[in-house]
Amino acid sequence: MRLALFRPLTDNDRGCDFGRNWIDRRLHQAKNHFVQTSWSRVANGGIKITVLSRIAPPVLNWSVETTETYTFLGETMHVKVHAKPTGHGLPRAWGRFGLATAVVGCERVKWFGRGPGESYRDSKLSQLVGTWESLADDLWTEYEYPQDGGQRMDVRWVEFTSGGDHPKRLLRARWGDFEGASFQARRYADMDIEQAQHPFELQKKKRGDHVVHLDWDHHGLGTGSCGPETLPQYTLHADREMKMEVLLD
Repeated sequence: MRLALFRPLTDNDRGCDFGRNWIDRRLHQAKNHFVQTSWSRVANGGIKITVLSRIAPPVLNWSVETTETYTFLGETMHVKVHAKPTGHGLPRAWGRFGLATAVVGCERVKWFGRGPGESYRDSKLSQLVGTWESLADDLWTEYEYPQDGGQRMDVRWVEFTSGGDHPKRLLRARWGDFEGASFQARRYADMDIEQAQHPFELQKKKRGDHVVHLDWDHHGLGTGSCGPETLPQYTLHADREMKMEVLLD
């Protein structure tokens, strides 16, 4: 599980300064670098692990200093993240702010939030709030030119399960009463989507598991391919500190 800030560019990202800025500031090449870890016991037999790390691109000066706290208690893990941007030449915005992981054996996904189709910060009113369920592979949007897709917004909780007559819960994420969270589940890694120029090229990189993004916040789409870029109120500005928390079980 890692903190993720980049998303594969959409047509709108490529058509405006945001996409060019992400590539110029090497956001797609930024890596997580371990700094320090510590652990302690908490009440009721739990364990808290604190990880200090740094997300930074090659060559350039900017970075994001992160403090991640994982509290294990029974079958649950409470995750808290604090991220502080530092240095010069930060990107104008982040593509996303959340956790990325992979889930093996997932066939169905159920969630409470906007659905059933994909939605982003500035397009979410096209989808209704409710409890939705879908085959995991049906969450992905197959565009003619590979790009980010399949985001579901305003999600309170999401559950990934196996198939068969007796499905098993593989992972559940809960954000409590926070309404701005979102998720993605797809069989392609971010950079495989970013580098592919045709669907057949991307399909060659199809994975056996599902790449899962659990986002606290996400950059809006805008209309950069034919109109204005993402409006300020939907922009995930990169010059401010960020916090998130999620309960996993």
